Amino acid sequence: SNQLPNLDKIDLEEIEFVYPDSGVKIFSNINLSLKKNNIYGIVGPSGSGKTTLLNIITGLISPTKGIVKYNNLNINNGYTAKIGYVSQSSLLLNSPIKNNIAFGCDDKDINEDKLINSLKDAQIYNEIKNLEKGHNTVVSELGGNFSGGQIQRISIARLLYNESNILIFDEPTSYLDEENSKNILNTISKLREKGIVFIVSHNKDDMQICDEVYRITEKKLITEKE
Repeated sequence: SNQLPNLDKIDLEEIEFVYPDSGVKIFSNINLSLKKNNIYGIVGPSGSGKTTLLNIITGLISPTKGIVKYNNLNINNGYTAKIGYVSQSSLLLNSPIKNNIAFGCDDKDINEDKLINSLKDAQIYNEIKNLEKGHNTVVSELGGNFSGGQIQRISIARLLYNESNILIFDEPTSYLDEENSKNILNTISKLREKGIVFIVSHNKDDMQICDEVYRITEKKLITEKE
């Protein structure tokens, strides 16, 4: 596949999606233009198709009808982007922080500068630097030695290290208290310069950092101007 180093825009043209097994149509004639340096909120009740929409945007599933384009190139021709995904319950490996961030890299291949910059951009560099073993600190089973907010930030550092150009945050504040929620949203807000950012959330406050919010209603996307 041709992985695009820079993703400036994604266009959805006349997208329709029908679940193959049930024949239920979930989207009808959706046209959407998404641009780099923007944060897009996606809201809608459970089962309305938020995940399906993201799976179409990221090329994980193909629409029943319509075309998805990255930088005007039809992704059916094998064009892909680097996708970073942080969910409300991102799992960390029972291994050092640096290996959680430079996921899948051998120790000798880890780029130290890039690791440090990723931690800084995720706004957790100082906390990790102050640990006795720094980024060699091992994450315990199920991440018990870190708070929910810290796990979230380590996950953000991972997608930054990977140079993801589509950044997806699924319910980013649902497990966090008010102060941590504010801080995480502040961090995510600064990530718009890295690519095209999506936030899927039930929480109104999460939508305040979005440049545009789309609500899925009646198989369509309705823009909610804040």
